Amino acid sequence: MATYHNITADDMKGFLKADKGWIEGEQLSQGVKEIVYSLPLKQTPNIHIKVYTGINKQTGASRPVGGDAIRVCAVDVQKRLGWIKSNRVHRVEGWRNNLKARILKVIEQAKARLRDQELRRVSQPAVRQVVQKQINAFHGLSTEDMRAEQEALRGEYLANQY
Repeated sequence: MATYHNITADDMKGFLKADKGWIEGEQLSQGVKEIVYSLPLKQTPNIHIKVYTGINKQTGASRPVGGDAIRVCAVDVQKRLGWIKSNRVHRVEGWRNNLKARILKVIEQAKARLRDQELRRVSQPAVRQVVQKQINAFHGLSTEDMRAEQEALRGEYLANQY
């Protein structure tokens, strides 16, 4: 079984660096000010990856063994809503590798959710356009033609967005 490793504020600050975009903040948690890091996504700045460190802002030390774990999530700071939830990261010897893997997983999940939302938003007008063309034309479009037209419109829209 892995053993507890005390993580200090300096350890975390050295790992989640400001020059990489991480912003240090704090949040009141269990009666103490906990250090919380935030990383805005470049594609959508209102979505932030948050790392709740479990480190006391006043003492610079992490909570005692079994007290809490590091938590990683994504939030929509504009709407003040949770976006992606992740598993805890235990404070053990390999915490840096575990935290990095968890952060990368949350970033990928957040990007996937953004892509899904974009495709849903795009597909509705695209479907309407295809259906409207079908109604206005001679009603001869096959299902395959409709799918091809929808994909072409979706691809054209996405190409213009990025």
